[in-house]
Amino acid sequence: MRVQVMIRLVGVLTEGGVPVEIRSFIDTDGEMLIGALISAAKMLCAAMDSGEVHRLAFRDNTLIVFESKSGYTVVALVDKGAGYAESQLRIIAEEIDNSNIPDADGSVTKEHTVIINKILDTYVKHDIAINLEEVLDRIWPPLISQIGTDSELEQILERVDKRTETTGLVEKWQKLKSQVHYSMEDALEYALQGRFDKACAASIDSKNTLELTFAIKMGTLALQMTETSAPPLSELVMRVDRIKADNPFSSAVVALVKFLSREIDSRDYSKFLRKAADIFKFRTDPPSLLQSFVFMDGRISEFPEFAGRLVDYYQKAIPVARAYIYSIIDRNEIFEKLYSVSSYDDFKSKMGFYKGRIQGILSQLSSVLDEKAGISSEPVTYIKMALQSSLQLQNYITLLTALSESPVLTVSERKEVLEEVLEIYWKYFRSLLRLNIPIFAHTVDSVFQSLSVACAEYYRISTGEGREAHLEYIDEFLTDVSLVVHREWNKTQIRLSIFVLINAIGPILARVGRISHSELELLYSAMKQYDSESTMSLRESNPSAYMTNVGNLMVSIAALSTRIKIPKEKLHIRIESFRTALAVHQWFVSHGMVCRDDIMSVTFLAGQILELLDRSEVERVLKVSVALNRIAIQDYTEYDYELAMMGTPLLLLLIQGSEILDEPIYSHLANDLLQRCIGAWRKYGFHEKAENLDNLIQQEINNKKGA
Repeated sequence: MRVQVMIRLVGVLTEGGVPVEIRSFIDTDGEMLIGALISAAKMLCAAMDSGEVHRLAFRDNTLIVFESKSGYTVVALVDKGAGYAESQLRIIAEEIDNSNIPDADGSVTKEHTVIINKILDTYVKHDIAINLEEVLDRIWPPLISQIGTDSELEQILERVDKRTETTGLVEKWQKLKSQVHYSMEDALEYALQGRFDKACAASIDSKNTLELTFAIKMGTLALQMTETSAPPLSELVMRVDRIKADNPFSSAVVALVKFLSREIDSRDYSKFLRKAADIFKFRTDPPSLLQSFVFMDGRISEFPEFAGRLVDYYQKAIPVARAYIYSIIDRNEIFEKLYSVSSYDDFKSKMGFYKGRIQGILSQLSSVLDEKAGISSEPVTYIKMALQSSLQLQNYITLLTALSESPVLTVSERKEVLEEVLEIYWKYFRSLLRLNIPIFAHTVDSVFQSLSVACAEYYRISTGEGREAHLEYIDEFLTDVSLVVHREWNKTQIRLSIFVLINAIGPILARVGRISHSELELLYSAMKQYDSESTMSLRESNPSAYMTNVGNLMVSIAALSTRIKIPKEKLHIRIESFRTALAVHQWFVSHGMVCRDDIMSVTFLAGQILELLDRSEVERVLKVSVALNRIAIQDYTEYDYELAMMGTPLLLLLIQGSEILDEPIYSHLANDLLQRCIGAWRKYGFHEKAENLDNLIQQEINNKKGA
């Protein structure tokens, strides 16, 4: 779970509140707001001793002020997540105190600004200096060529290449069309059942504008589902050209197809959807029902009041659509509640509500799964059940996974939650997938993403035979994902978030030195579908999404490269993929986005390439890695269980760094961290974890001494 802190401003002031450097990410009210903040900081400074932190409510934000020992004041303006920002300010203040800057006396010279800017450059990166396309050109082709030198791994690449040469989507669609004849009565009935592919086939040849609008919408829904015989996007584009877009509903569907074919962006499409929402009458006559399917779209969450009315409208009219819209609203509410929770006790009553609701779903699903076993047909009840229950499962699994990543759970509570996630997937969702019943692709994608995170998190808690069994679980899970990708390869609108998945699991497999064939197959498949132009367009329009894509891709490649035998002339693959991933998280933190799982992965990867770097870069990597972990954990005492969960990669990195640099500060830091981690594991009843960690670190230290 990436925590959004949203830092709007960071600055350093000298004595008397005189600014040395202010870095503002605020688009409006810039100068006036900064002036007011400096005045507020001055007042707080007068009442502060070094080492103190003060918070001041300022408009809709919080001003955080921290005084360094050398008299400098570090300030930040955030709109939430003040604890993470406070950790960042502490680190900046410590860096100032450890530098050779003169004590604060109210003066600001070039010496002051040079030192402060150098420090801030490490932790406050505003510009995006990463060109993903150029980085990939340098690291991906040589990595693939190196993988190809292993005959077993080369067969995996060849299998994926052969898959991309085959088609089948058109043939399946033509077969379905030959079996379903034109009938708007049947088309509407199919839609009510959730059989959007058949609804499309039964109406796609209509000459009526409303009916053709409905048919094209059905086609787009079928394209975004698994196990459907969907029309190719090219056919929908052709049909759209025949529509007279003379009303908001037809215009919205035309815009949807243009969005899917990348002629317009999401914001333009949303404008057309909004116009249709403004005139919809909420009637239940057939024409209104046909029109209403236009709103089965995730972007409907941008219009919350209208979405709420849709849920009531769909309650009796179209239960499948109701489940779809409700799941979107419910998902947003889940995250809103989670981000406001400060302790698990605060959330237990809400958790009870979600548990009670899901038990009914699981009970119904269990009986249907037992009944469906051995039945080859697809009765309407199974399809509707699969669609509606899968949406509920998706949200519940998302809730549990997000909760397991938050700092409100102790290790014991986290283990219990993660085990529930793994069981629900294995017992219910996996069984649902194997029925070959249509499910929304975004549901499958969401569950796969959640499972990848849960698998990685559970590995960090498990030990001994349990850990080995869990690694087998991971292999089976990756096989499930690979099967879905293989079946849906030619359906252009199904693009599973494979980079997100491998970003979570790849570093775990790298830690144990395993190459999963499914992992390689998935990563290679994702790279064959990778759209450079679309990704690069996000660089200016949506920097956060762009950097997320960069980070996921670089961690995935870096983790795989650690398990491939790479000759000396190709070691730049490991180094550059790591450097890029580290730069991404420096950017994230400077913009107030903290992802603990990715920080653990980057810390682990740092240890894989540290010996390849020169001394100055080793120092920088250690400094940044320690800072990222401190910011993510916030407080070693209050969140000691988080320290235990995150500690191993950092411990190994510190031991390695102290050996390379021969500086006792890192060995002292490692020893302190080790004792805290061992103490936390024992405190929460994980004595085997404590013993295993102690043995691992002692073995690492002995290996270094022996070398």
